[in-house]
Amino acid sequence: MKAALKDLRDGTPVQAEILRGRLDGDDAVLWVQGRDRDEILRRGRVRMQRVDGDWRYMEADLDNVEE
Repeated sequence: MKAALKDLRDGTPVQAEILRGRLDGDDAVLWVQGRDRDEILRRGRVRMQRVDGDWRYMEADLDNVEE
């Protein structure tokens, strides 16, 4: 379990730049890019959903980017 959580954390950008987005009611898709903890550039989509007035992370589909 600990290794699975580390793998999930390692692929997540530490700080992401929002490139564009799409809003459809209480659902949003953001196209983002940023570097993960290992300084690997990642780019992809993040799905957000508004629940009780607050935006919540639902899922992400991020890929490594060759520089």
